[in-house]
Amino acid sequence: LDSLFVAGRTAKDTIAFGMENLSIRKGRESLDLHAKANDMLATSVTGRMRIPIEISSTFKITEGEHTGVSISEMKVDIASVPVTAAGDLTLMDDRIAVSGSVSINGCKVKEVVDDFVKRFVPSAANIQTDATVTMELNCDGEYVYSTGELPFLSARVIVPESSVQFKGIDNNMKIRLDASAFTADGVQLVASVKDLSFKSKGITMNLVAESENILSEDPE
Repeated sequence: LDSLFVAGRTAKDTIAFGMENLSIRKGRESLDLHAKANDMLATSVTGRMRIPIEISSTFKITEGEHTGVSISEMKVDIASVPVTAAGDLTLMDDRIAVSGSVSINGCKVKEVVDDFVKRFVPSAANIQTDATVTMELNCDGEYVYSTGELPFLSARVIVPESSVQFKGIDNNMKIRLDASAFTADGVQLVASVKDLSFKSKGITMNLVAESENILSEDPE
């Protein structure tokens, strides 16, 4: 597919999707996909905003007793956010079996702020920072429809020590974060902050915390 353009308009807003290229090639045992597109938003809130998207992936579809999808490598670039993923998914009558990971490696906060956040929060344009965010989500197990039992899930967010400044304010702050969460016993969610640090003029704060069974009516 060489190109595709779809647009929708309301009285105030316009949303357009332009597919620059879509290619799917069949190998011996897998399929290779590459797609490049641009979303264009023109709204009363954000003004004109372009969101480039590029996807490349190698995957395999299995059919037999159960239908499954295996993704050996997927790379997704959504504007300033680089995402990678890999995993296996099997659909069964009473459950879904899944094993895989999704990660964002070294996303530059300033680029996201300049490209998107400041359109919703104009004052965010005053932020100057060298902060980067690394996130990883892992999943392994089965989701059972009848019981709501979850597969094992784990997530981690890391922000190395970074500088944060606001234009017009003579104060160079330092921040650092290392936080994680995981499921336990198929229904409980445990979250912990291993390291949260904030430093400013005359102020230093450090936090370490953990909470268990967050999804219950009485979390600990």
